[in-house]
Amino acid sequence: MLTTRRHAGIAVLAAALLAIGGCCAFSPVSAPERPLRLAVYVGDGARGIGVFRWLELTALAKDAETVPVDADAIRGGALDGVDTLIVPGGSSVTMAKTLGAAGRDRIKKFVARGGGYIGTCAGCCLVMAPNKARPVMLGFVPYTFGAAGGGQDRAELNIHFNERAEALAGIKKGNMRIKFSRGPVPVPARTATNDAIEVVATYAGDINAQTDKQRPSKAGQAAALAGTYGKGRVFVFAVHPEMDVDDHSALRGAFRYVTGREVTWTYPQRRRGQLTVGCRCGNKFGIASARFIQRLVRAAEFDVVPVSAATLEEGARRHLDTVIDPATFTDDGTAALASLRRLAAEPAPAPAPFPKKVAKPLRAAIYNDTGGSCFPVAALLALAPEYELTILDAADYRAGALANVDLLVQPGGGCRAQYEHLGPTGVEALRRFVTGGGRYYGICAGAFLASQPYDATKFSRCRVGLVPFRDDEPAHYRGWAPIKVDFTDEGREALGASLTNRTVMYWGGPALIPGKPDADTDVKVFGRYGGRLINTCSPKPVADMLGKAAFVGGRVGKGKVFVSCPHPEKSEANFDIVRGGIRFLTGVAPSEVDTTRTRDALSVFFRVAKDKKSAEFYFGTLLRDRRFDVRAASSIDANDIPHLDAIVVPSPRKDDDSPRLREFVANGGRLVVVSDTDAKRALAEKITGAVVVDSYAKVVNALLANSQSSSTAGSSVSW
Repeated sequence: MLTTRRHAGIAVLAAALLAIGGCCAFSPVSAPERPLRLAVYVGDGARGIGVFRWLELTALAKDAETVPVDADAIRGGALDGVDTLIVPGGSSVTMAKTLGAAGRDRIKKFVARGGGYIGTCAGCCLVMAPNKARPVMLGFVPYTFGAAGGGQDRAELNIHFNERAEALAGIKKGNMRIKFSRGPVPVPARTATNDAIEVVATYAGDINAQTDKQRPSKAGQAAALAGTYGKGRVFVFAVHPEMDVDDHSALRGAFRYVTGREVTWTYPQRRRGQLTVGCRCGNKFGIASARFIQRLVRAAEFDVVPVSAATLEEGARRHLDTVIDPATFTDDGTAALASLRRLAAEPAPAPAPFPKKVAKPLRAAIYNDTGGSCFPVAALLALAPEYELTILDAADYRAGALANVDLLVQPGGGCRAQYEHLGPTGVEALRRFVTGGGRYYGICAGAFLASQPYDATKFSRCRVGLVPFRDDEPAHYRGWAPIKVDFTDEGREALGASLTNRTVMYWGGPALIPGKPDADTDVKVFGRYGGRLINTCSPKPVADMLGKAAFVGGRVGKGKVFVSCPHPEKSEANFDIVRGGIRFLTGVAPSEVDTTRTRDALSVFFRVAKDKKSAEFYFGTLLRDRRFDVRAASSIDANDIPHLDAIVVPSPRKDDDSPRLREFVANGGRLVVVSDTDAKRALAEKITGAVVVDSYAKVVNALLANSQSSSTAGSSVSW
């Protein structure tokens, strides 16, 4: 939540400092005399969820009026009554060509006469100096396009704001995590004449694309620029600060500098019973669709979630009541709003129960680890009628529990931690399980665990050596990003004949190369990395990944293994790889079970904990209750919080009494904290507004109870 401080006594001083222009020091701003007039570009070239975010926050902004504009509107003089133009991400080349010479000239004159300009990603590129590949950029920011480090969609990078950001815009000096998506690397143009533009932030990290050559690092290069052009003010980002709904301090600073005002907005918190509407954000917006989006986000009946084709593939659709595509609208969406309101007023159909288990389900087990990457695979097995899921920990391995298991999933997380927790007895039990006839599915850390040591270092020794492969080098950590995988003929035969090459989420897993041959194994490469390099934020360069094994599988002794170095389970579009791997091991693929949200279900986030009880409750109870639409992860994404009815915290932490969670509770959200030990209870009772329960058996009732009668925003309530 953002707040505005208004001190009439400093208004004259603020106005005087702002009139100096350019690079004056930041000072408090005056109270607005009239609504701030903002324009958001939504024409050709404006793409993706970032456009929605700009439309949303400007629609919710206090003391501001917003008008969407396209190229025709700009050429027609729409900027004449505007204070600040906002240009979002997308394609700067398309924007520039669509604007044409007349539109580009209109923007330059608008800023030069005293208008403000804020741009993100493509909006930054649009005003940079032209080069051979982009000959029609506007050129009033004297930076051009450096050798890009490549990029990935929806990655996060550390961006370092310097002392000039603090002086000009009140942005606190230091690093900030901000979304990055194929943004530019601005470098000074050789013919630069406008020295009133300064670097206010630099890249502090780097993520590279999967290309055929190593890219130069972005670290230390410009990531945000601010200054003057004529009488106007400019603040542009190579990244996407609008994508973070939790901390908009960078955007607030940009508005302070460009407009001379505190621009404030508050995202509405979801209320129980709202219709959850997915608003599809693609490559096409326009004025009609933009106006509809702004009407939609202001409507109290709806909880509006921006989605893209990629997020729908990853599973966002099952958490929504309906999906709309504003790009298809030719009017302001009055008919669409009426249709949504009728849907919201209809009685919700009774949810269908999950299928019952078959007479003799296969016995699946998953090792419970803090990383949480096991959850999508475990959810498949927990709901599939052909499998009965058990949660195991290291003590269970040592106690002989693997003797009662048909399929074992060893998840991602930390290979060394898993190895050390298992100890010599647990490691030997795992080896006997596989070689004696068991089925092993290893993911990321589980893939490391199954491989052979590459040298005698402590980390490398944390390997069981089930497969005759090893990871390619000690500098294994490359970060996280999607990467292409090319499947082999053996892989398609084992996992599915129709399997195509895919883009799969990679998260620091191994790149396997042949190790020492083992006569008692027959393990084949099922898929190879189709990209060369993921990340150069490692302290030293990492080895080329192209062609190294990403998936392997085959016989080990009397058992079978399927090793997955990346994470296909992170996207529902790749669940066929997961199901194919399980079928390869056991002969039985888990059935697809419909987990789509049932209307009126409570939207619940379950924060993954390391204790076995929490996993048993999640998979055995919460996930199987259709009254809840549940998502789980080891940390809460700030973008999810406004769309939640409740959060379940199985293991409280010292930082849980945070402003963000206090705000969530104050706005009507329910925070349920499990305190089944004295240590947990001591922490839970300090969390403002939490509903504290002493056992997992009480969580469901705590979620369903009326929040107004069972908790207060000022203190915790014990059950």
